[in-house]
Amino acid sequence: MNDSRPLVGEYGASPEGAPRIAGICALIAVSLVMGLVVGVLVSLLLRVMNIGVTFMWDTLPRAVGAWWLPLLVCPAGGALIGYVSKRTHAAPQELSEVFARVKSEGGYTLERPFATVALFLLPLMFGGSIGPEAGLTGIIAALVTWIGDSLRRAGLGAKSLADVTVSATLTAVFGAPFAGIVAAREAMSGEPNPRLFTFRRVVKVVLYVAAAGGAFLGLWLASLMLGQMGGLPRFDSFAFDVAQLPWALLFVVVGYALGVESHLATRLAHRVGAHAEERPVLFAALCGLVLGALYLVLPLTLFSGEEQCREIAQTWVGLPACVLAATAVLKCAATPLCIGAGWRGGTIFPNIFTGVVAGFALAALTGVDPLFAVTATASAFIGATTRKPLLAVCLLLLCFPLQSLPLVVVAALLGAKIPLPLRAE
Repeated sequence: MNDSRPLVGEYGASPEGAPRIAGICALIAVSLVMGLVVGVLVSLLLRVMNIGVTFMWDTLPRAVGAWWLPLLVCPAGGALIGYVSKRTHAAPQELSEVFARVKSEGGYTLERPFATVALFLLPLMFGGSIGPEAGLTGIIAALVTWIGDSLRRAGLGAKSLADVTVSATLTAVFGAPFAGIVAAREAMSGEPNPRLFTFRRVVKVVLYVAAAGGAFLGLWLASLMLGQMGGLPRFDSFAFDVAQLPWALLFVVVGYALGVESHLATRLAHRVGAHAEERPVLFAALCGLVLGALYLVLPLTLFSGEEQCREIAQTWVGLPACVLAATAVLKCAATPLCIGAGWRGGTIFPNIFTGVVAGFALAALTGVDPLFAVTATASAFIGATTRKPLLAVCLLLLCFPLQSLPLVVVAALLGAKIPLPLRAE
């Protein structure tokens, strides 16, 4: 799709010589620094989330010592989520909504950033069966929009100077991020809207690479200072055995069946969501009560799934197959129902966990190589839930090695392409 916006380089005067070089170098430096700031902010946000989860589900239970604590904590957390959502209307949007806004508006902004951050953190801290990726995507999209607007504003500011000197150019460029913060609150007279302009493709690539490098540097520095944070585990490749191939069909069927359950639960969640909009506090609190009850019986049905994937990979041998299967079935339904009741978040990480625990349940029942069962079942399930095999494969490569790619591709393709029953569409 062609971008018809005018180029930043075509606006105003064109500095030459030292001012031009200084402006280019300053833009790259600003891009790098702003990317670093984004990386550090995202790391700090995830760290706050982890601290909150540890406090709510480790420190507090050990201090109180009451088995019924989740029945109190989860509904209270749900009521708080519903109250903040009702007062601010700032709940994080789903991935598809974020991408649609970026595409239609050329960027993404948060009207109430602090409330959105709070509504990103609270459902995760109180044990919601949702992932961080949806809320985090909206926050990152807003930060990236800030970077893009600031860089364009910097370029326009440098081009509009009557006194085109090195010092004036640097002042215009390095002041742009702060001007962007002010501009979000009040209109700045005489300044062109940066979203009406764009950079040349080569300039855009250089600046975005610098910003991405800064972001990764920020994440790395934060991990050095704060320690490594969790993420999805990396499973080893399975030992290929022709005798196991007939079992693959069973695993794909189970993964697909869980996908059908997920689509049915999502349809039910949409109906719940329609009523939850009228009474957000009540529905979020009731969702919390259900989560608290689930935690007492099957605790792994709560949370986002990253740490739970590691835990189940180490402990599944000691758990009955029925417990593993029940965890998968309930987790599959809990995620969309949480979202419908106002506990907004993502589905990717919880769904990967659902596929993984279902695979271990099948391994316990059949005696097949557990990594083979997990790979086939999770791939079919993610394919069935996303209905996009390429996306499913890309997501699954976060967990499974390249040696497993043939099975991942076939299972994801089957899960995505087998038609859903009419009621689940």
